[in-house]
Amino acid sequence: MDSLFENKTIYTKKLFMETQREAYRRYHKTYRIFLLTLSVIFMISALISFGIYFADKDVKFVIVAGGAFVLSTIFLILHFQGFRFRANSSFTTSRALCPTGEHNYSVFSDNIVLVTAQSTQTILLDQISKIFETKNACCIMVRKTFFFVAKDGFTKGTYYDFRDLLKQSCGKKFQ
Repeated sequence: MDSLFENKTIYTKKLFMETQREAYRRYHKTYRIFLLTLSVIFMISALISFGIYFADKDVKFVIVAGGAFVLSTIFLILHFQGFRFRANSSFTTSRALCPTGEHNYSVFSDNIVLVTAQSTQTILLDQISKIFETKNACCIMVRKTFFFVAKDGFTKGTYYDFRDLLKQSCGKKFQ
């Protein structure tokens, strides 16, 4: 059987981070809200401690305020950049499994065959749980694992036709 689409995607760090950032933004909202709440709580604690220090001139309140301010800053940074820590280790693992970073996708009417230097994997379209787009890629989630297909990597067919096939086959899973 001949494939409908062929794609050659090179997993670069830039492309990988783009997809991870979007996945973090879309699917980790509860975690991000938790980090933002902690940041606000510690910022308020720091402001209260500074207020008490200015009223009483007790040095221990400056230390508490400084610590609360530092924790607030850390949680705020994690809120916006938390995906980078996990993404860096995932990218390193991905490169260890496939040193060239080359992933070849062959898309058929009912499945996608992924071929790397180390393995061959068949993904049934029924197994796909979520699909979303970034600026340069289409991300496909199967059992909590993301695969991404570079939009400019199609050697047979076009990305827009591929997207139409996914929308038709997967329906509500395409976001």
